[in-house]
Amino acid sequence: MLDFLKQNSDREQLGPVMFWATKSLVQPQGDIDAWKVAEACPAKAKRWLKHGQVEHSSDFVHKMTRVEKMSELA
Repeated sequence: MLDFLKQNSDREQLGPVMFWATKSLVQPQGDIDAWKVAEACPAKAKRWLKHGQVEHSSDFVHKMTRVEKMSELA
């Protein structure tokens, strides 16, 4: 991903970039509404989500684990 970003440094021409690493059983949930972010994704990313049977927030939100901010843990 870092190599890709270095080779494509013109962010305006590139558009939004999403890096999704699925190496963990924990799907972190913070303060950001993940479904609103998914709805704002480009059409290609939405097709990828649909292919993975994620078409509604209920398809994945129940699998997420609440992650506290470091300041909340102190």
